[in-house]
Amino acid sequence: PSIIDVNRGSSLPYIVYTFKTLGLHNITVSIHKNLYYCIGWMFGMCENLVSVKFDKDFDTRYVTSIYNMFCHDSMLISVDMSNFNTSSMNDMVDVFWYCESITSLDLSNFDTSKVTRMEGIFDNCKNLSYIDISSFNMTKVKDTKSMFYNTAKNGVIKIGKHFGDYKKLIPKNWNIIE
Repeated sequence: PSIIDVNRGSSLPYIVYTFKTLGLHNITVSIHKNLYYCIGWMFGMCENLVSVKFDKDFDTRYVTSIYNMFCHDSMLISVDMSNFNTSSMNDMVDVFWYCESITSLDLSNFDTSKVTRMEGIFDNCKNLSYIDISSFNMTKVKDTKSMFYNTAKNGVIKIGKHFGDYKKLIPKNWNIIE
C-alpha cells in the first residue's frame, strides 16, 4: 500500500505490530484517532521501508514514547515527521537505530522539553551526515549513551541554545551550526 489509513474501527496495536510483514516501501500514514502512550516499534524491522510521511491527522499530542520507532529500517532514506507533536514525549530511545541508509533528518519541530531518555537515537546511522535538532531542549535528558555512535565520519548538525553541555557528544569532525 502507498497510504495507510487507520480509522476508528481498526485495532491500532494489531496494525502497528504487523507493519513489518506488509513489505512497506513508500507510505503516507494517516491515523484518525488519538494515539496514547507508546507507539514504539511502529515501523521497527520494516527492512524494505524507503520513505515515510505522517500527515496532519497523525495526532501524537498524547504520545509519551516513540522508542525504536524506525529501529533496523536499513533501507529507510526519507522520514517526514514535521507534523509530529512531541510535547508529551519522554522516551526517544533508539528511534533511528540502524537506519543505515538515511543521510539527513530534520527534527527541528521536535519539542523535547520532557524527554529524559535519548540514548542511541541516531546509533549506527552510518550515512547520516546532516541533522537539524535546533529545537532540542536537553535540560531533562538523563541518558544519552551512544546518541551519535557510528554515524558518518563528517557531517553537519544544527543545534539550538538548549543543547547545552551535550555538544561534547557530537562527533569531532562534524560542523556544528548554532
